[in-house]
Order: sequence, then C-alpha cells, then structure tokens
Amino acid sequence: MSIASELADAAWGVAEPAPVVWGSGRWSLELRGDELADIRCDGVLLARSIRFAARDRDWSTVPLAAVSASGDLRVEARYEGLGARWAVTVAVTAGADRLDVRLEATSADAWERARVGLVLLHPPGVAGLPLRVDHPDGTATATVFPREIAPHQPARDIAALSWPVGGLAVRAEFDGEVFEMEDHRNWTDASFKTYGTPLSRPVPVALAPGSRVAQAISFVVDGRGEPAADPFPGPIALVPTGRPFPAIALAASTSPGGAPAATTRVPVQLVEIDADAPGWRQALARGLDAAEAAGADADVRLFCREPEALAEPVAALAGRRVVRLGATATGTQVTEPGHWAALVSASAALPVELVGGARSHFTEINRRRADLPSAGGLAFALTPGAHTRDRAQLVESIAMQRLVARAAVQFADGRPVHVGPVTLRPRYLTFASRPLPAAEPGIGYLVAPDADDPRQVSPALAAWTVASAAALAVDGVASIAYFETWGPRGVRDADGTPFPVAAAIEALAALSGSELLAADGILPPDVWVAAGRRDGVDTVLVANLAARDTRVAFRDGRTVAVPALSYVTV
Repeated sequence: MSIASELADAAWGVAEPAPVVWGSGRWSLELRGDELADIRCDGVLLARSIRFAARDRDWSTVPLAAVSASGDLRVEARYEGLGARWAVTVAVTAGADRLDVRLEATSADAWERARVGLVLLHPPGVAGLPLRVDHPDGTATATVFPREIAPHQPARDIAALSWPVGGLAVRAEFDGEVFEMEDHRNWTDASFKTYGTPLSRPVPVALAPGSRVAQAISFVVDGRGEPAADPFPGPIALVPTGRPFPAIALAASTSPGGAPAATTRVPVQLVEIDADAPGWRQALARGLDAAEAAGADADVRLFCREPEALAEPVAALAGRRVVRLGATATGTQVTEPGHWAALVSASAALPVELVGGARSHFTEINRRRADLPSAGGLAFALTPGAHTRDRAQLVESIAMQRLVARAAVQFADGRPVHVGPVTLRPRYLTFASRPLPAAEPGIGYLVAPDADDPRQVSPALAAWTVASAAALAVDGVASIAYFETWGPRGVRDADGTPFPVAAAIEALAALSGSELLAADGILPPDVWVAAGRRDGVDTVLVANLAARDTRVAFRDGRTVAVPALSYVTV
C-alpha cells in the first residue's frame, strides 16, 4: 500500500483497497476495489469507471462484501445486503484497438430489483463533445454530451455510443441489455452514466433464486491518442464580490434522546418535519426548542401528501423564532402548486421567507423547474454519496457542487437559493416503492436505514466541508445547511463531544454575512478556498482534499502550506 493510500485511510477513518494499476499495450486502468477506474487508451481518459451495481426496489445499492482479482484482471466479487446475495465475475480482455469488459452475475436468493448490471461512467470533461447514438433497430441519432446539466436522459435506447476525444475516435458497444444515459451531475457525481434497464420499464422486478445477468461493454478506438496537459497552478488573488458569504446552517438532529448541552454555533438550524406523521407536533416542538436553545433561527421545511395537512403545523409556528418556511409533496419530493398555495395561505400572518423547490436532489429542481413556484426562495438538498460510498466520488463531487449551485442560481433568476441539508448519505428513502412506517415520535422524519456514514467523525470531513462551502458559495446562494447538530449524522456525538467537522462548521459560520471573496487564478488540484471580508479584515480558509501536502501562492507574495486532507485558516 502506498503512503498516500495509508494517509487517506487514516484521515477518512475508513480503509479502501489500494488502487492496482493494470495495463496491456495501449490500454490501462486502475482497479479500485470492485471498480474499473480511469480507463485509458494511449493515456487518454475514455471512462471514469465501469462497475457492477445492484439496486433494490427502493433504489438502494447492495453493498460490496468481498472482492479479489487475478493478474489477468478477472475480478470476483460478492455483494450482500438489502435481502440480496450476488456472486459476480467481471473479466477484462484487451487487444490492439479493443477493450472488452464482460459481466456474469448470479443471485442466490429471490429478490426484487430495480436495476442490476454494468454501469459506465463517462468523465465530465466530455461535456460539449459530439455524440453518435446507435440504436438496436439499426438507426442512429447525432447529438452531444450536454454542457448544461441535462434534466432528462440525453441518450436513450443505446446499442453503441461514439465520440471523439484526445485524438481518438471512440466507440462503446453494449450487449446483454438496452442501455440509456443520464446526467449524473444532477446528483453532484462527476460523470454521465450509461446503464442498462431503461427507467421507462416497470419496477420492481421479481427475480428467482439462481437468476443470471450477463452483459458486456466494449471500447473500440481508431487513431492515436494525445493526452491533454493539466493546467499549471499559479498565484491566486482574492477578489471582492460585493455579495455576502452564505449563511451556514446545521440541520436538526434526527437521533432519539435529549440534545446535549454543548452546541455548535450557527445562525440557523434547518428543521424538517413529516406533517403526516402522528408525532409531528412533538417533533416540531423539539426542533424549534433546540434551535432557540442554541441561539439560532429556525428554517422549517414541511412535507406531506395533501396540501391540507400544512395548516396545523404552520399555525404552530406563531410566536416562534422562524425565519424561513417551505413545503414539498411527499410523493414527488417537490413543491407542487397546491402545496405552495396552501403554504402561502396558512403563513400569511407569519414574518417568514417562503421557499419552494425539492426536498431531495437538484435533479428534481432541474426536471420540474417549470412547475415550481416563481416566488420565494429556491431550495434543494445535496447528497454526494447517493450512488456510491467511494471517497473519490466525495472529492470529485466538489467541482460538481459548484456547477449545480450556478445552475440553481440561474433557475432562481434573482431569488435567493438555499442549499441543504448537505449529507454524505441519503437521509431518507427518496423514492420508496412501498408504504413506509411513520417516524418515531419526536423525530422529524423516517431516516433511511443506511443514512449513517463512518466518515462523519473523520478529520478529512472537516476539509471536505470547507471545500464544499467554497464550491457552493456563489453569487445568489443565500444559505447552506450541513449534516445535523448531533448524533451519528451530526457534528457532535450524543454527549456533545465535537467531531472534527464541528470546528470547520464554526469557522464557516464565522464567515456568514461577510463580503464573499472569490479566488481568481488556478489552484492546485483538489484545493478550494472559502474567504470573506468583514470590517476590512479577511478570513481565508484553504482546504486540501488531496492525499499529499501542498502549497498555495497568493499574488500578494504570501505562500500557505496546507497539509494533506486538512484545512488551514489564513
């Protein structure tokens, strides 16, 4: 194992298999656990990754249980959980102008699936490149990889894809299933995803014990590759924007029990309430009381099936310290017209900012923006670990968060944008295919069974949170809410002992309302700067998400050393 891998394992608190570099002739890739990552020909990146994925009826992903690989790159893996057991073999073979990836997967149990098979992730750098889509019926469509984040599938009914990159003409061929593509930047994944089993097909699908899945993805290339050079970092300047740094918030705890006395100071706490749950009154009072005890305003987000359910919870906010109020529909995850009308009517006497948008991901904002309210703020949550737990995805998601924030600001057209909560894992079952039980009394909503992430307590999460805030703090974003106040998904444990991320949240909260300073120049890879100016004094947080120490040069002559997977205050 390399020093960088050991350092990253320690900083994140979770060990990942050290990458294994494999090559054959012109072809190379890295085996990262069960993932065939950074597939290249002549050094030119063709694919972010290929991997197997099994999604259950509620779209949760069956976790990897064990993996091994032989020298000729034959990967044997077991996936267990969510009622499933899959035995999987992925074999790679390479020729002069062709690379084949073949999958054989067998289910040990009867199981209901949404999707099972190979997934191809295209790197975000292909955005804007011409794309040919060959269909199973022999026809073809000429299109492009979208520059702007595409709300719906940019390519459907796929038998093969062709595009140019780095001097190569690339063709990806698919076998064993009809494939389609979606823009995974919607979820802050750094990729376009081509996957089998189109979303238009009904789910769930019942599988019998012994059910098999056989698929293949092949790359065929023509020409000689010419890898592009990486930009060279240089000194940066901090440029006043005339706009405030977003208010930094925390979400209310969804852990049972009483709140610890110690708190992490933020100006706002986000309180999410299932207004259909029998215990909504207790949950709402708990969230409001906790915010007031911490000296914070409350941002209340209600969700329910029918708009009529909003009246009582909104009335219960009278006289409470609430600055913001939103509502979404349980089924669609967005603010439907009826819910907005009911919210406006019920809150007429309250001095609050109203917000509409999505309880879930930016994806729903993108897909439903024509139907969302044209007044009030625009709100949505972010979950960079929605599809995979890999730490590479967490790091790569930061640049996508900047892209998503800018798109949301454009949609809002001058209205304030509120991002959050930002969580590592999905905090609830977004699109469950079955009725779910009510939340425990006093808890705002039913938490997803796999919502906890062991990296919540890690030192590296502090640097990641600074980088995330730096990426999201664009002109038009008014607030960013992170994690929870305490508990396994929070910034402190149940006794009030702070995790490393608590200090980062407090440092970012101190920037709230200061004049936002933008970093002008090329930063080292995986380095982000969050900065603000208050009363003529600059506060600068520099986060380094790389597994190596680095230095950042400023045009005023300063040079700042930033340890690996850490942040420093300048």
